[in-house]
Amino acid sequence: MGRSMDFWTHFYPKLQDVFPAQLGAVPVGTFHQAINKVERSLIRTDADELTYNLHVMIRFGLELDMLEGRLAVKDLPDAWNARYAREISASSRPTTVTAVCRTCTGTGAPSAASSRVTPWATS
Repeated sequence: MGRSMDFWTHFYPKLQDVFPAQLGAVPVGTFHQAINKVERSLIRTDADELTYNLHVMIRFGLELDMLEGRLAVKDLPDAWNARYAREISASSRPTTVTAVCRTCTGTGAPSAASSRVTPWATS
């Protein structure tokens, strides 16, 4: 929401009033483009509007594969890495444990179940 042009068309004049020296001469389109940098990110909540949906699709695909029996939970970390490498062209090995735990528990905190999922976890 805070990244959309509709949002900033409404709120940008108020922001310019608060920061006239910094933003007074900057058009809303330029500001909007500057705050919406498109860049690959392994963290869904930090992703730009373009790649955010890829994160959702990757997670949904992995969950669906597990629910339909095509992916065993023990194979989730490797499937996670392969899917991120293919879909976002990014290696997630350093963050796989955290990412998989977020998917399994919804919190990012390892649970008893997630430590079984990722036996190579050190946390």
